[in-house]
Amino acid sequence: MTRLKIWIGTVALISLLGMGAHAAGTTINIAAVVGDDVITTTDVNERRDLIIATSGIPNTIENQQKMTPRILQSLVDETLQMQEAKRQSITVSDDEVAKAIASMDKRPGSNETLTDYVKNHGLSLRSFESQVRSQVAWGKVVQRKIKRNVNVSQDEVLRAQQASAASPGEEELRLSVIEIGPKGKEAPSTKLAEDIVLQLKAGTDMATVATRYIKQAEVHYNPPIWVPVKGLPPALQQAMRSMKPGEATPPLPGPGALQIIQLLDRNTAPKQADTTEYAIKQIRIPVPTKKDKASLAKLRALASELRTNPGDCMSEAIPRTDMGASAKFVRLQLGALSPEQRSVVTHLEVGDISEPLMSPDALRLVMMCEKIEPSTGNTPAADAIRQQLFTEKLELEAAKYMRNLRRDAYIDLKGVN
Repeated sequence: MTRLKIWIGTVALISLLGMGAHAAGTTINIAAVVGDDVITTTDVNERRDLIIATSGIPNTIENQQKMTPRILQSLVDETLQMQEAKRQSITVSDDEVAKAIASMDKRPGSNETLTDYVKNHGLSLRSFESQVRSQVAWGKVVQRKIKRNVNVSQDEVLRAQQASAASPGEEELRLSVIEIGPKGKEAPSTKLAEDIVLQLKAGTDMATVATRYIKQAEVHYNPPIWVPVKGLPPALQQAMRSMKPGEATPPLPGPGALQIIQLLDRNTAPKQADTTEYAIKQIRIPVPTKKDKASLAKLRALASELRTNPGDCMSEAIPRTDMGASAKFVRLQLGALSPEQRSVVTHLEVGDISEPLMSPDALRLVMMCEKIEPSTGNTPAADAIRQQLFTEKLELEAAKYMRNLRRDAYIDLKGVN
């Protein structure tokens, strides 16, 4: 199943913290004083370089100036979090930091770990590790000081169940995406992205534009797919509200790539219970190693042929098996799927087959063979509702706790030149 990756704005790798002493003899300019701790301009610059390099944001003077105040505020917050952990006698061992890094240490679309990327590009490993340490410490503060005060009553669960059952469904958008990745060690081409946007503004549909550039290794095209609005980043949700079908976003920076997203349609999807069970036949066609015009044309032709004649749901056989095409049956529940996967299967009736779903390694087709609705209808399970409400309350209480820390702390922002 293809995965639609969408990023927005200056999405930071993580909320980071860079503090500590610098080498003797180095001039240290103070960016902020937080209680007894100091944040230096070096801390801010290291964090900014780390975010720019790992998120694909063009490294321009304008972007640096826009990001700097946000980064400084992020460092202030993390300093306050570390100070609060110290007041609670909470410590974070080097082993805990290493384990936390190991859990995230993989760059999307690359065999290079995030740690190796930081080292190989001359970025600050100190800043990266400090960020992880602050995250782990704050998580411990939340568990010790906040979690015990969060409760979800049975009445709250019942009201949420009733509201969910009464809802007509969730809003979703049909989106198409062109992704522009790095070319070798160079950053993604902003000029190429801007050229594509100009063609879209002129009225050319994204599929047509994509065929003009898809032979370039750094260009990837995600065909149209329905995406739940709530699964998009908040800033992108807001941007989409004012967009009309056919309009496209400007190039949006993300981890190592730029993305251009075109809105094709809007819809309210009928509600389906997470326990709805599907049996699907998934057809996979490997993407040719050599992505020239002829190979990609053959791939599209085979996908079109298999979509017309995918075989039946009685066996994994398919009419043609050239280009390494294969099929397999999968049985799963809706609740186990990602928002992108849900958007595919929930639009298929029994006997339907999806549009071709392109990913870096393969083109896939999904055929719906069976759909089993739960006997309890659309009322969500109480345990799932309780966990959702608990998580929402915990996040709100943690945000409130953070606001109180800012209010009570001595903070002197010097700024960064």
